[in-house]
Amino acid sequence: TFYDFKAKDFGKFYWRVIADTEPEKTKSEEWIFVLSSSMEPPILISPTKNETIDLSNRNNIVFTWKAQEKAIAYKIKIFDISGIKEKQIVSERTTQLKFVISDFTKLNEGRHKIEICSLYSGSDVEKESAYYRSDFFINLPKLNIPKILTPGTIYVE
Repeated sequence: TFYDFKAKDFGKFYWRVIADTEPEKTKSEEWIFVLSSSMEPPILISPTKNETIDLSNRNNIVFTWKAQEKAIAYKIKIFDISGIKEKQIVSERTTQLKFVISDFTKLNEGRHKIEICSLYSGSDVEKESAYYRSDFFINLPKLNIPKILTPGTIYVE
């Protein structure tokens, strides 16, 4: 007699009931409802959508976004999507309007995705806005092959 619907996104939804009786199936009229929220996601300023970030002359990557009214914090997630399987490399909560990555050991060359949402205070728990999603690319510096100046065998301890 009821269905508990858990939406993952906001938007316009349609529903109808179909009675599964033989010999004919009876259909109700179609109903429409809209899920919206005053909780807006932040809008990413940097890096821009599909921007290529060259790490050869940088020591960090700075992600910045516009503030949202009444947001108490922001949740940022970064994924490496350059391979077959998506791999989460960052999941942080911050009250700042920027997030800095200076440890490049988790970053691979290729395509990455950032997801960011606004957090709002609720009655018992923090409420999340929808996520703002954007892709970006990372280029690693091309390393030159070292030239050996002293012929012979070199031993390293």
